[in-house]
Amino acid sequence: MFQYQYGLVQECVWLSSNALGMRRRVKAVMHPDAPHKLLRDIDRLTFSALIGVAVVGLLQLLQLEKLDIPLTVSLFCFAVGIPLLGVSIAIISLEAGYGDIHYVTPIYVDVLEVLGTLAVFIGFTTVFWHFEWLAGLVFLGLSLAGCFTFIVIYSKLVRLAAQQTQQTRADEAEQVHRNSV
Repeated sequence: MFQYQYGLVQECVWLSSNALGMRRRVKAVMHPDAPHKLLRDIDRLTFSALIGVAVVGLLQLLQLEKLDIPLTVSLFCFAVGIPLLGVSIAIISLEAGYGDIHYVTPIYVDVLEVLGTLAVFIGFTTVFWHFEWLAGLVFLGLSLAGCFTFIVIYSKLVRLAAQQTQQTRADEAEQVHRNSV
């Protein structure tokens, strides 16, 4: 999907295989404007999925006659997370509609996105806590480990995309210089 929209070309090189499956290294070559647009599309997809999961959790809470403390916390977390993530999706869509304009998203939009995401995760942590406190801790611990892993990989990819964009622009400038001489 992103290959045609943003000029993303992937070259897969099979490194090795093992009993667990195939491992591969993906080399991505991007159009200079692609990383930001691609990341915002991923944000939009992620926030939409979180809203969908939160709504499903909220619908399950509607079936209960009385909510204990963890489920009440979950209800309020979903009440915070759903609108914040909805606004974030609307802002991302608005930015995409004016894609030709250079626009830097204000920091408070990032804060809204982080707060909305945290609210949904806390909501589901308290749902697990409702069933068993140990299940809540396991969910919280694994969610934090997953978020940490995501942040590490995300920051590495952003750094590599920026380096590649600089190299592409330098190569284009050198080609223009050669053609003018």
